[in-house]
Amino acid sequence: MGVQLLAVVATVALAATATAVIMTLVNATLGAKAGVREQLTGLDLSEHGEEAYFGEQGATPVPGVALGGGVIVSSAAPASANAVVTS
Repeated sequence: MGVQLLAVVATVALAATATAVIMTLVNATLGAKAGVREQLTGLDLSEHGEEAYFGEQGATPVPGVALGGGVIVSSAAPASANAVVTS
C-alpha cells in the first residue's frame, strides 16, 4: 500500500510539474487565452470563420452583429444600486 501511495503522489507531482512547464512555455509564446474581442465575437467565428450553431440555437441574431456586441466588458466605476434600471 505504501509503494502504491508513493507512486500516486509521484505521478501527480510529475503531471503537475510538466503541466506548469508546458503552460509557461505556451503563455510565453502563443498565449493560452483568446483576446476579449475574439471571445465576444465567438471563437467559432474568429477562429474558423463560421458559426457553430444555426437557427435559434446561438446563431448571430442579425447579420453584421457579433454575438457579444452588446456586452459591457468594463467601466470606469461601478454603478450605484440606485442607478440600476430594470426593464
